Amino acid sequence: MKLIPLKRVDLKAHPQLNEAWLQDQIAEDPSILGLGELELKDRERRQQSGGRLDLLLQNEEQRFEVELQLGATDETHIIRTIEYWDVERKRYPQYDHVAVIVAEEITSRFFNVISLFNGAIPIIAMQVAGYEQPDGISLVFTKILEQRNFGLIEEIEEDSSEATDRSYWLAKVGESSMETADVLLEILQPYGDNPRYYFTKRYLGIILDGQRSRLFTIRPRKSFINIELTTPAQTEWTERFNEEPYYRDYQHRKGRYRFKFESAESIRQASVFQEFLKAILQVS
Repeated sequence: MKLIPLKRVDLKAHPQLNEAWLQDQIAEDPSILGLGELELKDRERRQQSGGRLDLLLQNEEQRFEVELQLGATDETHIIRTIEYWDVERKRYPQYDHVAVIVAEEITSRFFNVISLFNGAIPIIAMQVAGYEQPDGISLVFTKILEQRNFGLIEEIEEDSSEATDRSYWLAKVGESSMETADVLLEILQPYGDNPRYYFTKRYLGIILDGQRSRLFTIRPRKSFINIELTTPAQTEWTERFNEEPYYRDYQHRKGRYRFKFESAESIRQASVFQEFLKAILQVS
């Protein structure tokens, strides 16, 4: 098979391509960054300082403050990215926030500046490269740094969320998702006296034996539910979960497993998940 060399394009020096063009490509399809399934929340978002955040991307629980720069990173670009991240995380503390720098060249000066923050800021550095193709330009994004320690971010206690009731969630997500959530209560019947939900506007929690459990957080959506189990990671179980379609990931910062179930039947058939519940609830 013939090897065809790629010709790299200097985006900064290109007569037709510019930062606005790069912003358009990411806004149209945020998945090209390789950061998962993201949607565009805003672009050129005005900040209190007078500047504008290039892109604000989000998923269900995270927001990504994205700053673009053609050419190499410089100190002002780095500080601006961190400043916008800080403003957004204070305005919307219900989300996890991640600062993202995208540039054609991530310089050693960047790493020197970031090291001063000693892991306190969750930041991702991505290098973008453009390559000529017969019909246009290809973009390749390479993750150079992924620093996800959220050490200095103020945590919002889950229990502080405003209380509500089942009718609120029925109106929000529909009967099908609530029926899916109810299956979890069925599974928990042998493990406590009268397991039931308590409802907040952000999530559902579970009462076991008359007390609120710190183990469970349930987040219903219109076509599925997310179940989070706050418990230390266990290699054996993580390996087993990796084979299961409903397993999402383990969040080391928050110390929790995350699962996504799309129907009541999918939970009933999730034997590994149910075995795990039995193990962590210490039921023989």
